[in-house]
Amino acid sequence: MKKNIFFLTFISLLSLYIAKAQSTDIDKEPIEISYVRLPDKPVLNDANRTFSVLSLNSQVLTQSLPELYFESEIKLSGFTKLNNDAFIAIQSKLIDVTLISNDINSTPKSRTDDDGKVTRWTEYKTIIKYRTEGSVTVTSADQSINEVFTFNGNKTKSSKVFDNYESARAFRNSNSIKTLRINFIKSVISTVNSRISSLFGYKEIKSKKNLWVLDSKKHPEYENHKANFKIVEKAFSKMKSYESLDNLKIEVKPALEYYKSILSKYEGKDRKSKKLRYASLYNLGWINYYLDNPDETATYGAKIIENDYDKSDGKSLDKKAIKLRDVFATNKTDTRHLNVLTEDKTDYYGASSNQFMDANDPNKPFDPKTDPDYSLSFVITNSGDTIPGYINMKKIDKLAGILKTYVKDLEGKPVLRNFGAHEVNTLVLGNGEKRYTLPFKEADDAVTMSSFDRASYKYVKRIYASKKINLYEYQSRELIIKKNTDKKGYSTSGSGWLMAFRKKLGNLLGEDCPELKERVKEKEFENNANSIIEFIKAYENCEK
Repeated sequence: MKKNIFFLTFISLLSLYIAKAQSTDIDKEPIEISYVRLPDKPVLNDANRTFSVLSLNSQVLTQSLPELYFESEIKLSGFTKLNNDAFIAIQSKLIDVTLISNDINSTPKSRTDDDGKVTRWTEYKTIIKYRTEGSVTVTSADQSINEVFTFNGNKTKSSKVFDNYESARAFRNSNSIKTLRINFIKSVISTVNSRISSLFGYKEIKSKKNLWVLDSKKHPEYENHKANFKIVEKAFSKMKSYESLDNLKIEVKPALEYYKSILSKYEGKDRKSKKLRYASLYNLGWINYYLDNPDETATYGAKIIENDYDKSDGKSLDKKAIKLRDVFATNKTDTRHLNVLTEDKTDYYGASSNQFMDANDPNKPFDPKTDPDYSLSFVITNSGDTIPGYINMKKIDKLAGILKTYVKDLEGKPVLRNFGAHEVNTLVLGNGEKRYTLPFKEADDAVTMSSFDRASYKYVKRIYASKKINLYEYQSRELIIKKNTDKKGYSTSGSGWLMAFRKKLGNLLGEDCPELKERVKEKEFENNANSIIEFIKAYENCEK
């Protein structure tokens, strides 16, 4: 019996020794989160969650906009919008935009080469100075709310440096007093919406949060750590901002117990033990934070500090816990998961924010040539045709597989035409930028199992070009990497690249550049634009 006890004790100690001797690498993996952002100054009585908007803006400022445009564009999540007689009243008094100056400055430049040859040219830059005047007040029927947002001040809008006078003049012409007035109205709307949302709104938030996962395959906790992260990942994928967390808390309980067990199982003061404890404490802290448990969040934040491995994360958790407690106290609740009702009971009929009526003729059809959001651009098709058209520049960063552009019909009138990315070679925008087309699976498509899940052509922005690999950006949110010998590109936000970034990056090298491949394995490169560009440059310069 004593021999058995001795043997078991020996095996247990040996396992712990082996564990401590193993590498303890940790990687970040995302989970989905969904909740309601609670307001700083809540209207606690549900019956009072109504608002109305009254515009007393000057006619000279709004003459190029549709009637009731300002009123129709003000939004507040969690409230019912009424024509009048609402608990919260928003009133705008925007006076005007006054043009102070719109100068084109010229600067002579020269450069002397190694042979003594002097090259001279002139650079041009447009500087527009103007002043805005106006205010928006937000008050409540019981006088508990009294907010004033002022929009008085001098503004300056500068162009980039041009190498010709015509481009500088075009920039000046595109920023006429009419355009400045329209943009002023739109900027006020954006500011007011943001401010009232923070103060009073109940905005649904959908995002992701990274947790730590053990990434050392030889470590005895590797499989368990992965498995318990999967429990959390699966549970949080079901999180809804409008549903109670009760069932989700039950579902993640085994994972929480596992992370807690790590703390007592690996009590050593060595760096590897601290790192493993840190990963578990970090996960416990943030899981509890998104389960609306501020007290537990603070507890694990303090333990991270005590653990003495990346204390800053512990301090961050503590601050989050304090703020969450305060928010709950202010809103007289203990959860960020609740039903939010947002209604619009007005009879406003505002036009699209990108289609403004003509000031002199309200019945005049939409003309993109005079709309400040549209710019003359050129579509170069795969067949070699160049087609001019007007494109909404405000939507260019959301461009996907279809380009909508206004072209002239046989009578010279603007008509909307769609260009699929598969039929376009290059898109030359009015600001000089270009968009290219290539087939790839965007990140959302890359995780589906649909039979239609295949690479499709989309419009992308090239951010780095080389003879071997090009790097593109899609919708300002995904990086697309394409080897020039491949027929399609790959989104580095896809699940395959997120889960095995270094492996995917190394595969691009094939049998080439063994030294660079080792640098990839040593985690020298990260999944971001600057780091990938450094990788591409190294690939260009490496010797086989």
